[in-house]
Amino acid sequence: MSRINIIWPRRFLSSQKIRGGYYTPRILADYLCRWAICSRSDRIIEPSCGDGSFVSAAAPLLGEKGLITAIEIAPREIEKAKKAVNGSRVPTEWKCGSFFDVVTPLLKGRKYDVAVGNPPFIRFQYFDRQERDRAFHLVNSFGYRPTGLANAWITFVQLSAELLRDGGRLAMVVPAELLQVKYAAELRYRLPMMFEDVYIVAFDELVFPGIQQEVVLLLAKGRRRYSGNCGRLHTWQVANGEALLAHSAMSEVVIRNRWFDVPSVAVPDAFLFRQIHKAPLLVANHAGATSTDTIHRVRIRGDVDRDRLCASMVNSLTFVWAEVCGRSYGGGVLELDPREAENLFVPYRFTGGLDVDFIDARLRAGDMKAALDHGDDILLRRGCGLSKTDVRRAREGWDRLRQRRQRRRHGARMAA
Repeated sequence: MSRINIIWPRRFLSSQKIRGGYYTPRILADYLCRWAICSRSDRIIEPSCGDGSFVSAAAPLLGEKGLITAIEIAPREIEKAKKAVNGSRVPTEWKCGSFFDVVTPLLKGRKYDVAVGNPPFIRFQYFDRQERDRAFHLVNSFGYRPTGLANAWITFVQLSAELLRDGGRLAMVVPAELLQVKYAAELRYRLPMMFEDVYIVAFDELVFPGIQQEVVLLLAKGRRRYSGNCGRLHTWQVANGEALLAHSAMSEVVIRNRWFDVPSVAVPDAFLFRQIHKAPLLVANHAGATSTDTIHRVRIRGDVDRDRLCASMVNSLTFVWAEVCGRSYGGGVLELDPREAENLFVPYRFTGGLDVDFIDARLRAGDMKAALDHGDDILLRRGCGLSKTDVRRAREGWDRLRQRRQRRRHGARMAA
């Protein structure tokens, strides 16, 4: 069955949704400003200041020789931002209007030391046509060729980088789509060419209260003229905002000059997905492949039969165990960290009568029920000695927990 993406008419959307105005938790704004601002005389550009999270975080780090240029399209929000820094002696330019109108003369004039912010997340179908045309015209002048599906935040990041002097820094909260989607491919390619060092900080948990959007921190330093020389990419994963403050991201990141290489070439015996849609399946690595740490790489000890171990995962008790022990985040995904994966119930000792080829064939054909029925009969009924009622309850428990988790995904899609 094809998935239907529901696009809500603009009249059903809040003004916050249409303009992409989801404001940054102060803990992240503080962190990004402390990282990016190196001098009390730095000149700061905030392209979408909202209610002032970044402006109020930056002001205490600057002196009277510093400068903040704060841009915001919503008059009510810019008034909130002004109140957030009331009493500050830092010279501040408040510019109420479209970023793409305000930025045009700035691109021809002064350069900034730092660009900080949380650019608006506006999908292409809600991106005002005239605004989009202005945005695309501006980024085209710097050699970008955005696709028609581009989200507004892409153009904010691109133009903010163009406002920086040589050696300048950029520190922003952006959607995790930066790492995946096709419309961000050009930005992914250009960032290491424009900066000496690019840092990506990802989170295990959602950091924006009340919305399902996954974000990363984009930090870049050493702005330079665009060249064919690739800068260094640094990646770091943390649990949440509090964990971010507990460590120094700049000292613990993994540095890769050839950032597109997989950092480890160890070949595991099997793979187990960290993020799971339906059920936790262990996949035998007959291909001799390797992977990044987005997938658990499994080593098998002793004389354990790899294929039988993988097949022994296919039973209702293991599946429901994973739902109980794992964590479910926004979007309906089940996640198992290494410790949770190690604690899964796996009845390997009862695989003597298991038809491994049958389970493999049924799973490849998409017939999970037939594979589970066989696994439950051999592993749980005959092996563990569970009653039919016990097995039925385990299956029903897995169904209920999985469906509840996946309903969050549908709810998030409709809300979007």
